[in-house]
Amino acid sequence: MNSNLDRQILDLPGGLKLYALRQEGIKTLTLHAWVRVGSLFETPEVSGISHFLEHMLFRGNQKLGDSLALSLAMEELGGEINAATGIDQTEYWLECHQSYLEEAIRRFSQFLRYPLFEQIDTEKKIILEEIKADFNEQGHLIDGDQVSAQLLWPDSTMGLPISGTNQSLKSLGLEELKYWYQTHYTSANLILGISGDFEPIEAQRLFAEEMTGLSRGKRNSLPLPKAKLGDQICWVTDGDSQYSLHWTFLLEKLDPQIRLITQLISRLLDDGASSRLQRIVREEKGLVYDIRAQAGFYPGGAYLCLMSQVGPTSLTELTATLADLFKEILAHGFTQAELDLCKLRFQTALDCYLDSAEGRLHELVAPDLFPCYLTVDEISAALHCVDLAQVNELCRQYLTSANRAFVFIGPEPKKLEAQVRAHLGAWYSKN
Repeated sequence: MNSNLDRQILDLPGGLKLYALRQEGIKTLTLHAWVRVGSLFETPEVSGISHFLEHMLFRGNQKLGDSLALSLAMEELGGEINAATGIDQTEYWLECHQSYLEEAIRRFSQFLRYPLFEQIDTEKKIILEEIKADFNEQGHLIDGDQVSAQLLWPDSTMGLPISGTNQSLKSLGLEELKYWYQTHYTSANLILGISGDFEPIEAQRLFAEEMTGLSRGKRNSLPLPKAKLGDQICWVTDGDSQYSLHWTFLLEKLDPQIRLITQLISRLLDDGASSRLQRIVREEKGLVYDIRAQAGFYPGGAYLCLMSQVGPTSLTELTATLADLFKEILAHGFTQAELDLCKLRFQTALDCYLDSAEGRLHELVAPDLFPCYLTVDEISAALHCVDLAQVNELCRQYLTSANRAFVFIGPEPKKLEAQVRAHLGAWYSKN
């Protein structure tokens, strides 16, 4: 343990928790707030309301003034405030100079507690413009993540877009936004964090003063989405000069072991030029400039996703190459040498991640935010116990899963559909 680090979980009024990570000698002070609400908790009628509300907190404040005054209040601290909405949480953060500790906590807390809910129509127009980026001129959805989610979870809130739809956004107003705020922005659903060089007891006192009186509310329970069985193949016509591929393999189960091994499989496929995807698809065959594998997790499940862009003349060859790669993995698995290198690189990445105060703060709070999360120390201990047979078996379960989505977005994709389906069918019809 770094002797200059001090990690604490401090109590605040109303059951609030403050996760504090003190690192001596650094100038950056970062404040965080995580609210346990996102698109998973919505319905089609109010789709996008969590994201809309996140935007509205920047549209003026009872204590800090209108949107311009609010921004200036944060910029005067030598930093800026930002936010992001996900499927199961909304995060806000303020980064500034550590000399502004007291004022930063005061203004950040006021930002969270006293939104004005003004200029709703103006902000709605901005979000509607944001939504347009996910569609092409023909009105086709071209965001691979969203298309895949709608295929895999057509009857679940996992399939709802985080930003909402034109129809749902137009129906949302002051009453709906205030209700969503009052219901979810409560001490039961709010987690606070701070990292930098500060006195934890002083930070606890300042937050306690500002957050006293916040409604306790009821902690949100994460819904368990149910996926649609079968191979979902979707072709979206888009005028781009390249095809976007977005392939997802889903498991409807999750525990700490599955989470860890899924991360390893993602890295075995895509972590450096020697990993399977990069070596075969890019380095040896030169089919693409960029191809990625990504692990993802949600309440009750996990997935592996492959993403790439490829020109029309190489689409069928890329599909055939990936199908052959999967068949090879199913038949023979990864090698011990691959797994040993993967573990080494994974451990190195974890060690470097903890060089930053922000990384260490995230490790402190993450078990309270994410399902089946393993801390860095837990991963380091568990890595030694994961063997090759376990990795290959879970990879087999992904590649033979009953829940798979293959998304192709590009110019006149139907012309190549028969060839691509033939290559895919030669692989997945036999597993």
